[in-house]
Amino acid sequence: MPTPSLVVVDGMVRTQAPDRTAEAVAFHKGRVLAVGATEEIDALAGPETHRLDAEGRVVLPGFVDCHTHAARLGEMRFRQDMSNAPGKDEALQVLNARAQKTPGDGWVIGWNWDETAWSGEGPITPEDLDGVSPHHKVLARRVCGHRIVVNQAALDALDLDRSTPGIETDEDGNITGRLSEDAAVQAWEACAPAHETCVKGLKLETRRLAEMGITSVADTAGRREIRLLTQAAQEGWMLQRSGLYVKDDLLEHLEGLAMGPLSGPWCSLLGVKIYVDGSIGARTAALREPYADEDTRGELLHAPEEIADVASRAADLGLQLKAHAIGDRAIDAVLDGLEQADVDPALRPRMEHVEMLHDDQLDRMRELGVTAVMQPNFVGNWQRPGGLYEQALGEERARRMNPFRSVLDADVPLAFSSDGMPYGPLYGIACAVDHPNPDEALTVPEAIRSYTRNAAYALGDEHARGVLQEGALGDAVVLDEDPRQAAAIDEIDVHATVVGGQRIV
Repeated sequence: MPTPSLVVVDGMVRTQAPDRTAEAVAFHKGRVLAVGATEEIDALAGPETHRLDAEGRVVLPGFVDCHTHAARLGEMRFRQDMSNAPGKDEALQVLNARAQKTPGDGWVIGWNWDETAWSGEGPITPEDLDGVSPHHKVLARRVCGHRIVVNQAALDALDLDRSTPGIETDEDGNITGRLSEDAAVQAWEACAPAHETCVKGLKLETRRLAEMGITSVADTAGRREIRLLTQAAQEGWMLQRSGLYVKDDLLEHLEGLAMGPLSGPWCSLLGVKIYVDGSIGARTAALREPYADEDTRGELLHAPEEIADVASRAADLGLQLKAHAIGDRAIDAVLDGLEQADVDPALRPRMEHVEMLHDDQLDRMRELGVTAVMQPNFVGNWQRPGGLYEQALGEERARRMNPFRSVLDADVPLAFSSDGMPYGPLYGIACAVDHPNPDEALTVPEAIRSYTRNAAYALGDEHARGVLQEGALGDAVVLDEDPRQAAAIDEIDVHATVVGGQRIV
C-alpha cells in the first residue's frame, strides 16, 4: 500500500458510510487511502507522512455547502455589510459614514440589511437613502438579495428600462427606487466592482470558509462568476471545490457549444439554475394564499411551460435543473414543469429552499426524483416567534415552514446548504436540531448527514464527497467538540480542515 501524505489518528471518525465508524484515516494523492484503527493507520505512515493527532476529537467528511454564492464573497468584502446594525437608524449611519469616505458622487453600496431584526422600524426606503447623501449614488441590498433600494441619484445613474420586471412605480407612474427580482439584478450588476477586486476579496474569503470546515461549494453562475471560479481553479488558490449552475439565460450558449457536464477536481459544470419566485422578506415568494401583512401572493417568475422548456433543454445536455422555489405556488409550478418535461429522475433535479412545502408536494417530489435543497439557517434567522415568517405569513403558516422531518419521512432526499445567509454549517445543524416546531426537528446525525453526504448527493457526487471511505476525495474536518454532546453546536470550534489530503486550517 502507498505511503500516506497525511494521517489523522486517535479520533472519532464518523465516516457517513453506512454503519462504519473508525479511529483514524490516511490520505494519499488527494484521496482517502484507508480508514481504520489508529494502530493500523499509524503503521502505514512513513518518514515524510504528516501526523495529525485528533486527541479524541470528532472527525467528519468536509462540509458540503451545496447552495452558495461564494464567488460574490470577494466583492462583498469591499462593500458595506449592514448585518450588525441593531436598527434602521444605525444602518443608515453606517451608510452615511461610508459616504463621507467616498469621493465625489461615487457609489455607496450596502448589503445584508434585514428589517425583521429591527424593532418595528420597517424596511429602508428611497427617501432614507436620499437622506444618507443626495449627491452620492446610494444602493442598499436586502439580505435575501431579491430587494434593492436606491436613492434618486442612483436611480438617475441606472436609467432603468421601465419594462424591466420588478420596477415599482407610484400612482403617477414614477419609478420609486424600490426594485425587486430582474430590476434588482440589473441594478446590482450595473455597479459591479472590477474583476481584480473580486479576486483579491475571494482569496481572503475562501480561507474564512475553510475555517468553518467547508470544503465544497456550489454556485449560481453568470459570466462574472464563471470567470472568477474557473480562474481560481486554474491558479489553484481556491480552498473549496466549486460546482457551477449557470443561469438559465446562458443556456443557449451551452447548447451552441453542445456542452454538458464537465467534471474537474476543483471546478465542475453541473447544471442550470432558474428562479421561479422571489423571497418571503421581499414579499415576492409566490404563495397559494396572500401574505398576512400585504395584499399580494408574490411573483411567479416562470410558468410551468417555461420551466418545462428549460428543464428539457438542460436534460438534453445531461445537466441538472436547479429551480429556486420558496413559496408553495412556485413549488407547484416547478413540479408541473418537471412533469411536463418528463425529466429522467437519474438527472436528480433539485429544488432550492422549498420553505413552504405541503404533503401533496412531497409525494410528487419523491415520484419525480427531486432533491430538496434547504437552508436550516433560515430557521434560526426567521422562524423564531415574532420573526419574519410570523410577520409575513401568520403563526399557522410560519409553524409549517422548513419541514425537515416531513421531507425525510416522505423519502425525499434532503440536502443542507446556507445560501450564504450566513455561511456556517454548524449554525445550520444547530438550527435543524432546535427547530421551533419539534415535529420537524432532526437528530444531530441526520443534520450532519444532510450537510455532508446528502449535500454531495445533490451534486451527484456522494461516493466521492461527504464521506470518508477508501477512494473518496480527501476532504475532512476535525471538531473541537462532539456535536452529539455539545451544549451549543453553533459554538463548536473547527480544530482542523483537510482538503485534498492536506491540512489547510
